[in-house]
Amino acid sequence: MSDKTIGVGVCSLPDSFSAGQEAAQIAIGKINGTPKVLIVFGAMRFNHRELLAGISSVAKDIPMVGGTTAGEISSSGFSTGSVVVMALSNEDLEFVTGIGYDMSSDEAACSVAMANDILKNIQGILSLSII
Repeated sequence: MSDKTIGVGVCSLPDSFSAGQEAAQIAIGKINGTPKVLIVFGAMRFNHRELLAGISSVAKDIPMVGGTTAGEISSSGFSTGSVVVMALSNEDLEFVTGIGYDMSSDEAACSVAMANDILKNIQGILSLSII
């Protein structure tokens, strides 16, 4: 692999949207080019719809994966009550995401739905690679 680039942004602002926006700006600002994926870990204190809206306002259509945390670890060390965004960019990698819904009511069905969504989304990457 060539041209590996990683940027990490951490933010503890009280406003969920602003915290997501700032962490994404910091992470994306540290890399050359456009990230292939963002890995996001946010404290449970945030309104996660607002947090993701803030990140998306900067990231646009960059795929994201992540989850909630009880403590965040980043290149800045350990923190609580923060959001950590890691931006990854590499010309040799492609990322595909998937989603499952209603995990709290049926974890198995949610997992199957997510796996099926990933398989559906990966077909586009595979057909691009064949061309």
